[in-house]
Amino acid sequence: MKKITYIIISLVLVFTIFIIAALTTGKGSLDVESKIDKAQFMFNNKVYYAPVKISNISPGEYKILVHNTDYQDEEHNIVIKAFSTTRVSLVMIPLTNSEKEIDTEEKKWINYFKEEKEKSKKIIIERKQKYPLSSFLPQYFGDVVFDYESNKDKTIRYVVWALPGKTYNKSDYEVDINNFIRSKGVDPGSIMITWK
Repeated sequence: MKKITYIIISLVLVFTIFIIAALTTGKGSLDVESKIDKAQFMFNNKVYYAPVKISNISPGEYKILVHNTDYQDEEHNIVIKAFSTTRVSLVMIPLTNSEKEIDTEEKKWINYFKEEKEKSKKIIIERKQKYPLSSFLPQYFGDVVFDYESNKDKTIRYVVWALPGKTYNKSDYEVDINNFIRSKGVDPGSIMITWK
């Protein structure tokens, strides 16, 4: 009798472990429908077009982000469960004319800022190529600062000046500053420094 009880309990435990393992490692699916054909949405960092069924998804919490021209943006928080299909219907509410104008104006500003950011990046890269020391400045040497300043023609010049309330002799700092310049791979004779 004890042996049969032991076998039954063992089988129940094995079966329970199997069920728990299956439920925690099993995959789920997502079925997305929409009122409009080919509604674009993002799920799990990938772009999809509704209607679509996505399979083999690990269980967990996810977001669906919906953005389509002429429709309001949507966000859906969903839960994918093992061995089941989660269904989502995209609402797709059309934008009003005033919302379309705002959306268009917003896109213009976003594009403008993207262009300005790219221009700034280009200027920084060009400046680093033309003025390689500018990335490492300012540098302080005792009572003086080695830095650069922009000219009206958007070029820069390297300058050394005393800290407020301090004075200096050029010969006291020239060797240290030239050694610093050499340490950055630049020949000190190739640049002009204004000592103020």
